[in-house]
Amino acid sequence: MKSNYNYKFYGDLNLYYRHKYITGLLLLIVFIFMPISIIYGIFGFLISFILVISTLIFILNKFNHENNLILFTDEQIIHLKKDFISEIKYEDVRKIERIYQPKGLTIHELKTNNQTFKFNISIKVNTIFPYSSFYELILNKNKNIEIIEIVFCDKHKYFLHHGEVRKIQID
Repeated sequence: MKSNYNYKFYGDLNLYYRHKYITGLLLLIVFIFMPISIIYGIFGFLISFILVISTLIFILNKFNHENNLILFTDEQIIHLKKDFISEIKYEDVRKIERIYQPKGLTIHELKTNNQTFKFNISIKVNTIFPYSSFYELILNKNKNIEIIEIVFCDKHKYFLHHGEVRKIQID
């Protein structure tokens, strides 16, 4: 579905939720799988193992990364959700926050006038890219967008200065 659009960057909106469910599943394994295995032996181990695997398959199928995307094109931002397509103008975006989370997960939070999207940003070809190239695209479309980076206790603000993306530390 995303191949129908000429986009520069895309965001997987399900990654954030999928990560939360898998973390919960790990807790489920520790608190249910292990005691049942110890108490009921090999039979309990097999039943618990089947339950855990089926739950994992359910979670991964429920949050398919192609079902809920946000595409950043030259003209606008496109939100694809299953069969629903909505378009967001760059002028409607108020703020983008990049939040570093534990375990190396980086979440971007895009806030418009009436919606908030949490996603992990990627490009068309799966390669490593500087976030500044994404911010440059956004800032060239709307210079009033506030782009904030939160890394543990530090906060940085990104802005465009003579066509180049700069960042400063803020309180």
